[in-house]
Amino acid sequence: MKFKNIIRMAVVLSFLFFNNNKIFANINDYVKIKYENITLWDIAPSYVNEQKGSTIILGKIRIPGGKIFIKGSQINAELVALGMKNVKIPNLVTVERSYVEINTKEIEEKLLQQLKKDNTDFNYNVYIASRETLKMPIGELKYKVSGLNKETLGKAQLTCEVYENERKVYEFPFSLDTAKMIKEYTLIKDVQKGEKYSEEKVQVETKLIYSTVNSNNLEISEKTIFNKNLLAGTKLQKSDLEENAIIRKDDKIFIELKMGGMTISDRGVALTNGDMGQKIQVKNSRSGKVVEGVITAEKTVTIEIE
Repeated sequence: MKFKNIIRMAVVLSFLFFNNNKIFANINDYVKIKYENITLWDIAPSYVNEQKGSTIILGKIRIPGGKIFIKGSQINAELVALGMKNVKIPNLVTVERSYVEINTKEIEEKLLQQLKKDNTDFNYNVYIASRETLKMPIGELKYKVSGLNKETLGKAQLTCEVYENERKVYEFPFSLDTAKMIKEYTLIKDVQKGEKYSEEKVQVETKLIYSTVNSNNLEISEKTIFNKNLLAGTKLQKSDLEENAIIRKDDKIFIELKMGGMTISDRGVALTNGDMGQKIQVKNSRSGKVVEGVITAEKTVTIEIE
């Protein structure tokens, strides 16, 4: 009888010994986590349920592939607080944040896709720090560029935010060169003031500019006219062109003042350009008073008083 009890006790002790060794070995191995927070559940899932263990943060690793070392006494203190006692924990537990190495060219291409998504006027060059691969979190990732100001051309240092399932899991810096595509117009014929713009009078070239100082993107339409005499070979500037409005600044005009069924006419000078139906400011030649009216006919501005 005693022999059977001894055998039974030996079996129980051997089970506990080997089981403890197995648990000890598992904890002593690298504990790999997906995100930056290291929880008690990550390290000791055998002892705590996921809900409780996930609320206890033991540390953070912000860089994929980074490591952190957690003292066994810290883990034990948390387990004791949850009612677990006499748990064998190694003196030091090593934790590593999971990662995958991605070719930087592939990431640069994804960033370019994001930058060009809503824009066709700009040209971008993306540079990630000089290395062939970048350690990234494991999962289905989306990249978002933050800090981009489309009004600023040239070099900039920006941040790429990495998301998985709408959760921000990582970010890293990158360099960006931003350029804008503009058209440069050079006259191939002499033109006179007031002459209408047409394509056969100019040579058009596209070029990239990296500074707003060099920006010369002209806005040209079928109403554009030359506002001065220019020679062939001239590179057109904004100051060389204007819209051929029905009324132009400094034009002498008629001012019609309508009140009820009565109309009073006077003379004035246009202070701004305008087309039919637009409001412009005019100066009464007799009184010198500046008023605002609507263009209702050629050289005529109407002011209605209710």
